[in-house]
Amino acid sequence: MLRGMQRTIAAWRHVSTNTLALGRRLGDAEWAAPTGCPKWTVGDIFAHHVGVESWMRDGKGAPDLPVDDFTQRDVDARRDTPRTAVLDELEEVLRARAEQLETADPESIAHTAWGTRTTLATQMRHRTFDLWVHEQDVRWALHALRHGPGPAHTVTDGPAAVLVGRILLAALPKIVAKDARAPIGSAVRVSVLGGFDVTVRVGDDGRASFEEATSEAVAAPTAHVTLSRPEYVRRSAGRDLPSGPVWISGDRDLGERLVDALNVAP
Repeated sequence: MLRGMQRTIAAWRHVSTNTLALGRRLGDAEWAAPTGCPKWTVGDIFAHHVGVESWMRDGKGAPDLPVDDFTQRDVDARRDTPRTAVLDELEEVLRARAEQLETADPESIAHTAWGTRTTLATQMRHRTFDLWVHEQDVRWALHALRHGPGPAHTVTDGPAAVLVGRILLAALPKIVAKDARAPIGSAVRVSVLGGFDVTVRVGDDGRASFEEATSEAVAAPTAHVTLSRPEYVRRSAGRDLPSGPVWISGDRDLGERLVDALNVAP
């Protein structure tokens, strides 16, 4: 667990450093640009980071508000705060959090934004996921501001991207069997260009699992969905942005249900 926690902290450090550096390069127009998060500007996303990281630093336990109100409160509180002040506050709280995490116990009790108890290790995985997805939100917003409407192709790499990729990949069997309602015995191949190429089969018990690369299901899946890595990330994050192409072969209805069910973000 400790080694896994160290990898998560390294990913958190990398993405939080990238996020702060990105914020320091923004001007007023970019700070005010709308994002794929409803009602949030680019600046609101940075205010959100300040609020969440401060809550985690203070260790006060479960949020005292429903999750939507909890995340919105810190955004609203900083709406009139100058850009540099928000970024200075974020830099300070990230420094404090980094110091805390140097000696943190991965099994210590923590909470999710929904108020449920968990471990610090799990909380940090969720936080790193959130930071990385919001980094993409900012980059997509900047792309739209500079180039106009169109597919947002910018997706960053690094250890946080690897962590997010593992989380998304691990979610696929449930998405196929439960959310996309793939029938027993069916197999769905998902090809993410520049990412991964896997096949998930639904067994007789209704549960899905990854197929071996040499299996017949891989060679002849019931449905085959192909999409770019940025499009896969966008759909997995549930962002309503201009879409890139998605190719479906085989059972089109099943493929479309899968694409519609990719969102794993809260």
